[in-house]
Amino acid sequence: MDGAAYPTTAEALAWYEHPHWGAYAAVTENRYGQGIATYIGCMPSAQVMAKVLERASKAAGLWGLEQDCRYPLIVKSGTNEAGREIRYFFNYSDASISFTYSYEVGTELLSNRKVCINEQIELDRWGVAIVESVTS
Repeated sequence: MDGAAYPTTAEALAWYEHPHWGAYAAVTENRYGQGIATYIGCMPSAQVMAKVLERASKAAGLWGLEQDCRYPLIVKSGTNEAGREIRYFFNYSDASISFTYSYEVGTELLSNRKVCINEQIELDRWGVAIVESVTS
């Protein structure tokens, strides 16, 4: 194999599985200034793309508890006029689900009840819970 095919400054995260392109990196990661650039030179599967994006998000400091949630649980967040964090938990499913609440103590606004860290929350099918933090 020609040594020129190997990245000189980037780290290869994936290689092509191809008789002619197999010597070339398909996905690379390279430091640039104070950041990191990820180059995807192929059309990876959804599973591979999810892992590449997860790695890049973590490296950029953008990965948090909300990204650890898995479908059908969708989590969105924002800040209200009082400066308090609001989290929206959506069950995008035709079946009831439960999840462990991993955030700071808050008030579930639709039921007006206190929610504590590590508490199990039940969501009906296509249900929603809206939690306002009490410590923001």
